[in-house]
Amino acid sequence: NQLPIKSKTITRKKRWFTYFIFQCKGYLAIRQRKQKDIWQGLNEFYLYESEKAVHWTTENVLEWLEQQLGIESAKVKSISAQQVQQLTHQQINGQFIHVILPAVPAGLKCLDWIQEKQMGSFAFPRLINGYLEAIPNKKAS
Repeated sequence: NQLPIKSKTITRKKRWFTYFIFQCKGYLAIRQRKQKDIWQGLNEFYLYESEKAVHWTTENVLEWLEQQLGIESAKVKSISAQQVQQLTHQQINGQFIHVILPAVPAGLKCLDWIQEKQMGSFAFPRLINGYLEAIPNKKAS
């Protein structure tokens, strides 16, 4: 009756998020997370979630942008290292790709385009805030 009982082990799901920071003429594209999932109500950049880690290079980013979003003209400014945020039941592996666009493509007009100086007015998850704080000048430009 007094033997220790092993409690349930928490199974942690791993998720891979690639955030595309789209910048166009002083504006950045964001959206609010509305679905019932982590970080509901917080803002984020354009999200691509994959089932496993993706090794991004400038070449395959440009190819992906053209194939998935129809973006033919873009400049990849930077690709961050993989970052991790541990939640109770999930491990979020995030990576940030900063893309400069000459114009807002039709496929991204549904996003909220905000001025870079307005970034501080919006709430973001800790993973994104950590990335933004590590950038010189603390903004995405």
